[in-house]
Amino acid sequence: MSNRRDFLALSGTTLGALFLSASTEDVRAALVHARKTAKASPPPPWEFLTAEQAADAA
Repeated sequence: MSNRRDFLALSGTTLGALFLSASTEDVRAALVHARKTAKASPPPPWEFLTAEQAADAA
């Protein structure tokens, strides 16, 4: 590696690939949950934010 930036990019790519390969069921469950939430009408309530926090995030 020629510099720190290349090292960090390679490290991030490697760690990301390792995470995705190690937890495929968790990733799949998160994608299914996101798909259901996106298609829901009316939108489901926020799971982790208060109404005030959600309004601030939107």
